Amino acid sequence: MPIEDWLRAHRRQVMWTLLALSLAVRAVYYVELSPGPCLWAHRWSESDNAFFDRWAREIAGGDWLTNQELHPMVSWNYAIAKMYFAKHPDQAARFGDETAAATWLWNRWFNGKTFHQEPLYAYSIAVTYFVFGPDVRWVFAWQMALGVLTTLMLWDLSRRYFGDTAAALAGLMIVFFAPAYYLELTLVRTTLLTFLVVAMLLCAERAMERKSAAAWTGTGVVCGLGMLGQTTLAAFGAGCLVVIAWRYRKSVAIGARFAAAMIAGILIGLSPAVARNAAVGVPPFALAGSGQMTVIGSFDASATPEMGGGGFNFGRVERVMEESNAKLLPALRMAVASHASVGDFAGLLWRKFAKYWQWYEEPDNQNFYYFRLYSRVLRWSLTAYLLAPLMLAGLAMALPKIERCALLYCVAATGMAMGIVGQPVARYRAGYLEAAIPFAAFAVVRSAEGWRVREYGRVAVTAGVVIAAFFWTSRPLPAGRPEIRTTDYLAPYYFYWIPEHTAATQSGQWRRAAGILEESLRFQPEGAARDRELAQAYSQVHAQLAQDLFQAGDPVRAAREAERARELEQGVK
Repeated sequence: MPIEDWLRAHRRQVMWTLLALSLAVRAVYYVELSPGPCLWAHRWSESDNAFFDRWAREIAGGDWLTNQELHPMVSWNYAIAKMYFAKHPDQAARFGDETAAATWLWNRWFNGKTFHQEPLYAYSIAVTYFVFGPDVRWVFAWQMALGVLTTLMLWDLSRRYFGDTAAALAGLMIVFFAPAYYLELTLVRTTLLTFLVVAMLLCAERAMERKSAAAWTGTGVVCGLGMLGQTTLAAFGAGCLVVIAWRYRKSVAIGARFAAAMIAGILIGLSPAVARNAAVGVPPFALAGSGQMTVIGSFDASATPEMGGGGFNFGRVERVMEESNAKLLPALRMAVASHASVGDFAGLLWRKFAKYWQWYEEPDNQNFYYFRLYSRVLRWSLTAYLLAPLMLAGLAMALPKIERCALLYCVAATGMAMGIVGQPVARYRAGYLEAAIPFAAFAVVRSAEGWRVREYGRVAVTAGVVIAAFFWTSRPLPAGRPEIRTTDYLAPYYFYWIPEHTAATQSGQWRRAAGILEESLRFQPEGAARDRELAQAYSQVHAQLAQDLFQAGDPVRAAREAERARELEQGVK
């Protein structure tokens, strides 16, 4: 195939082209987001981003062991604690106020000094803060660098699995895969985890080639570090052990030596957390104290994955946490037992699997579609809407090559298992979908080759699979569910627009204050008047803007904004 030969002969140029494009996309994206609120979502106290920032500051400030009970306390924690203490007023009486009581309760439920979440990401931020100061933009810099390296590693892996043509196409798809690079400018761990997953895959492939215990030990170390990023990455490590057992089924002694080397490497990778846990007095392999919440939100009958997140109700969480004494396995048993039948539970798992492949980027701490308001490059890039059907087709079409691609299938299977076990939010799947893009590229290249050699029947079957998959993955959101939630519009006011505006008004800079509010209104949703909470909030913004304009000496525009505020207020009534 001429293009395959040309690309093989020009691999270096392809690599440099992908590198240049990756850097250019990120540079434009950063410039687009810099003026607005998107880079500062960690200031929103209700977010995981804020907790990672707080945790990293504690570490960088000198608590390098996290030798304290450190867990997030947000509005839903207080609401559930209030339910608990309403049933146990005698316990509430021991504390001076509700905050102290709620903190005590959740510290107990989250197992005291056990890390709230796996520690690698928080410590990575802490080192960055310690060296450069507590500015998240330094974190975003290395996250973008990891994103570029991930692109190049996946290009190299695609070439090994499917050839140079598929690799070049996969590289271009990855460069413009918006759900992955959009998260590089947020304080969540997706970018680091994606890099670690792909690094584990690349190390495992090289260990297979080198056939040495040392290479498998190195793979295990990377896997252990990955588990310090998120425990569920152990699933890929288990997949590697299964592949080793299969590949060396006729040479059991060699396979056992390689498996032992990998397990030893995993223990080495985990050793920093084991040593810390021993020092502060918690179980040695306890990496995350919040697993109970995950199983309740994932497996309880109250979960509604179609609506995002766990969908559980606070009363149910309080009951399970209390009756299970916040222990993982008892909480899991209660969650599973809440279903009316095995079929009901299986139905929930299927709905979560379907959610994993749906086009919509389910928001959690930040919203992909809100970020797109501020970024043209994000709007023009690829998403699961187009790529998910091709990934599914590629997963099926590559089955004859499964022995060669076994480790890549392990990554894909780990991602799908995460979608079923964890919460169905976009940031949990983004890295795994990115790692599945080589399958999408393979489907396209294989179909093009079939067309070239006139195997029209095979091409038609592939087209039929892709179309059927598209209708399944592109199913609409539930009625009344907008792409951008009310919270996604209002939260930036709390952590960005209002603080910026307050600083301007306190210094008497009325024109600047008015400009800040005008900028915030640039993306006011058209349907704000139909949403009570949005209408009320934007009515207040327009009213404040009217005051700012009046103070700035612009009564005509002030009157117009005051009228707009009244219209929204009347809509609320």
